[in-house]
Amino acid sequence: MSAYKTDQRRVLHHGREFHFVSYEGVAANPRRGQIAAPPTWFLMRAGKRWFVMPQIPDQTSADIDRQLHEWLDLHVGSPPVSALRVPQSAVPGPGGAGSPGALVPPAGLRARRGRSPHQGR
Repeated sequence: MSAYKTDQRRVLHHGREFHFVSYEGVAANPRRGQIAAPPTWFLMRAGKRWFVMPQIPDQTSADIDRQLHEWLDLHVGSPPVSALRVPQSAVPGPGGAGSPGALVPPAGLRARRGRSPHQGR
């Protein structure tokens, strides 16, 4: 029986909660063609798990949380579009699209004209 203790972290990142679980490492098994794997952190989502990073023994909780946030920044992305607002000093004039608090979507999320690819042809 193994002495390994599974650890779990719930991280709030840009208003969304993410669930991470650590799993015990696996010894190599040449008969099955498996290589050794260290204890590892995985992101759990919709009944699946995704590799995040190796688990480092005696790592502080703050350091684990920082690394998980860095991983989320890299792989999940920035905050939702609704969180992006134009600063008051950047507004060119009163009213219109440049009014205070106007949403500024990232370039890839700007509205497109025409049919949706999900609509029938």
